Amino acid sequence: MLSFKEQRELQEGVAQWFKDLLPKKVKHEINRMNHKEKYKEAIKQYHLLKREIDKEGKEKWLKKRGFARSKGQIVGNIDNYLKDMAADLAGLKPREFKKILDKETRYN
Repeated sequence: MLSFKEQRELQEGVAQWFKDLLPKKVKHEINRMNHKEKYKEAIKQYHLLKREIDKEGKEKWLKKRGFARSKGQIVGNIDNYLKDMAADLAGLKPREFKKILDKETRYN
């Protein structure tokens, strides 16, 4: 008789084996469904950060985050920084999050 841990490992192995047999598009769709909540959370965080900047002003927000402009310091595109920040907060890769934002399905 198998222990609980061994049974779980066996089930996970069978599930992974079955998933590997599926076509690429089906696997992608399954992953999107599994990560839907992460995507929603990342989009929500991004919009909150954007509102925070609009409310406080770009310069104050940068100073508060430690990006005070001094001579020679250049702050790049803040929108990309916000996207990266929201992706990190939600546990996504920044590249994956940017793809999500480009999709027609916005996970609203």
